[in-house]
Amino acid sequence: MTMKSMIAVIGLASAASAVSAPAFGQDNTPEWRNFSQSDLQAVSTRDLTGRVLAKHTIEHVHRAAEQGDAEAAWVLSYAYKQGMGGLERAPDEAYRWSRISCDLGSQRGCNALAFNLDGGTGTAKDQAEAMSLFQSTCAQGTYSSCSAIAAAYYNGDSVLPQDYAMALDFRMKGCNLGRASSCRIAGDMTYAGEGSEKDTLEAHKLYARGC
Repeated sequence: MTMKSMIAVIGLASAASAVSAPAFGQDNTPEWRNFSQSDLQAVSTRDLTGRVLAKHTIEHVHRAAEQGDAEAAWVLSYAYKQGMGGLERAPDEAYRWSRISCDLGSQRGCNALAFNLDGGTGTAKDQAEAMSLFQSTCAQGTYSSCSAIAAAYYNGDSVLPQDYAMALDFRMKGCNLGRASSCRIAGDMTYAGEGSEKDTLEAHKLYARGC
C-alpha cells in the first residue's frame, strides 16, 4: 500500500469514528451520570434536569432511557412533566418513565414516582405507595422526600395521622441534609412548641442554620 493510500484509509477511519462517537463530554460520560450523591440528595429536580438539557438534547436523554438508563429515565420523566427540552407536557409519559426509573433502582426515580403518585400525575392517586416511597427515599437522603413526609404528618391525610413530633423529626432530617427551608420550618415548630417543648433558643439556632 502506498503512503497516499494509507493516509486515505486513516482519514476514512477517523471520519467514521467521529460520526459514531456519542455526543457527551470528553470522557463520554453523560451529564446525568456526573451527578454527585450530594446533587441527588439536595439539588432540585428542575435544576438537575436543566443541567442535563444544557448539555444534551432531549433525543439523547430519550435514547438513553429507552436503553435502560435509570437516571436518564427520571430526567425524561421530569421533562415530560414540566414540558422541558422542547417536549409538550405529557403527564402519562411523566408517570411511565418515573415508574421505569424507580423499577430500575434509581433513588431519584423513586422520588419522582412518589410525587407523581401523590399528585395523581398521569395516574390515579395512590398516597399509600407514595408515602412508602417518600419514606424509603428520605432514608436514602433525598431532602424533598423528607419534606413531603413531614408535610403529610403535619397536616394528616388518609394514610398518615397528624403527628407533630413525626413532622418535626422529618423536618430535621431535611434540615440536616442542608435544606434551608426545612431548618426554617423546624424553627417555626420549635418556637411554637409543635412536636417538642417550646424552645426559643433552639428555634433561633434553627433559623440561623436556615439563613
